[in-house]
Amino acid sequence: MLAGTAIEPPQLDEFFCANEADLRRDDFRELGFSESEIWDRKGITTH
Repeated sequence: MLAGTAIEPPQLDEFFCANEADLRRDDFRELGFSESEIWDRKGITTH
């Protein structure tokens, strides 16, 4: 989508897909943060 523009593409690891929460639950727990912290920080609710 950004090909041919002056805008650099985002890093893929800057995004979390809501439907993959179960796949990262253990990683988040190990890192010391929660799903709600990520979404609330972005102004998005998990409800």
